[in-house]
Amino acid sequence: MKKSSRIMSALLAAAMLVVSAAGCSNSGTETSSASSDTATSSSAAEGESSAAESGASDAAPLSGKITVEVFDRGNTGGSDPTNNHWTQWIQEKFTGETGVEVEFVSVPRSEEVPRLNVLMASNSAPDISYTYTASVVYNFYKNGGLADLTSSLANYGQDLTEYLGEEVLSYGQFEPGVQVAIPAKRISLAKTMTYVRKDWLDKLGMELPTTKEEFHAMLTAFKEQDPGNVGTIIRTAYSFGFDAVVLSSNSVDLYGDKLIRSTQGALFHIPVFQNDLITVIAQLKKQNIPVYGTALRGGKGLSAFMPVKAVALVFGNEGNGVSEAVLNACDQNIFIEMESFESLNVAVAAGICMYHMRGNVHAS
Repeated sequence: MKKSSRIMSALLAAAMLVVSAAGCSNSGTETSSASSDTATSSSAAEGESSAAESGASDAAPLSGKITVEVFDRGNTGGSDPTNNHWTQWIQEKFTGETGVEVEFVSVPRSEEVPRLNVLMASNSAPDISYTYTASVVYNFYKNGGLADLTSSLANYGQDLTEYLGEEVLSYGQFEPGVQVAIPAKRISLAKTMTYVRKDWLDKLGMELPTTKEEFHAMLTAFKEQDPGNVGTIIRTAYSFGFDAVVLSSNSVDLYGDKLIRSTQGALFHIPVFQNDLITVIAQLKKQNIPVYGTALRGGKGLSAFMPVKAVALVFGNEGNGVSEAVLNACDQNIFIEMESFESLNVAVAAGICMYHMRGNVHAS
């Protein structure tokens, strides 16, 4: 590679060491290799004559030195980034087989971008640079600081090409067919990992999401059926003197961690049951206890109701509210009059309704 500034970039791929070093020397001495730069004879006869006369081998040995960037991550007690088992192995194997000396240049990981920019501006960047920042590679490319690795990759990197594949390699091309960087092939393409509790999915009857739409639907369902809301309602019911709380059979897990924490201990002071609500409503009506559902449509404003000696209030989740079947079973539906917004968080709405209805006596 006959350039005064022989700078190459290998994005996240130390495996490119052999490939990119095949025709490079940072010592100022031009080297030859079995690449397209190597002079070839015009005919077989000429080649045989030249070899016989000079005693030269098919390819001249390499020499010189290349510099390779390595990260210094500042790990306390860690090995020297430029002198450790792996750098010694590379120097032993690579230099022993090619004759090219390898010098490692340490760059602090936290200062990677500014340090590389300074090295590039001063024409002293390592021959092979390692970076996580694609914009740095592009800036080097725009300023003519990157070598064309296309022929080297084709001649010496067949295995690497097969492993990375066309899609990965395309990220190292800023014009079609010209390879100026070698991107890494990551084991995981995700930048962050998200863990989903299977018991929550099971409770909602949902499968693990595989698309953005399904993921959004899952998050919405988690919010609408937030166990923290149920825990807050239990704590509020205990605080305002209600006698019991009944959860529907398809509600959240009564003994889930978040629900228990959000009750702030009230769970151990007020009876909490889980049952079919329509069955429970029928039992309450037999005891002449009025049952009020909560719904925006077909109801009366909360201010129209006076505190009573006994009452049962029904609240639904934030997304779907109380089901039509349960609303139809109630004696009356109520809503909270508001000047703005259509609805409140279910735990807030439940607190307002319970406070209004409790009066000076205990309610059910």
